[in-house]
Formats: sequence, C-alpha cells, structure tokens
Amino acid sequence: MGIGNKQIDGGNYLFAPEEKRDFLKLEPAVEKFFHRWYGSQEFIKGIERWVMWLGEATPRSFF
Repeated sequence: MGIGNKQIDGGNYLFAPEEKRDFLKLEPAVEKFFHRWYGSQEFIKGIERWVMWLGEATPRSFF
C-alpha cells in the first residue's frame, strides 16, 4: 500500500478515450487488455482514462 496504483511506466500505457479508440482501430486484438484507470484525479473529477494491462499477456494472447 506504499504506492497504491502509482503508474511506473511513464504514462505509456494510459489512454484517453479517443486514444484508446484510435489504438483499437489499429490493434483490435488487445481490447481485452484495456481496463478503466482510477487514480485520485480520475475519481474526484470524473475523468475517463484507460490502462492497457499486459500482466496476463502471452505471445498467444494476440492470435
């Protein structure tokens, strides 16, 4: 609980709704890896953001 859900990837896997839509047009197979992201600002201000969570991904996940 020391860092909570702190992103440590430099924001490279966080997407605004428009970015997510555009990315999925190019790579539709990764849709199952997108999850809503709730940081403090997203929760308090109602901002919609998405994270591409690849923790469960394997090379076979994309075929």
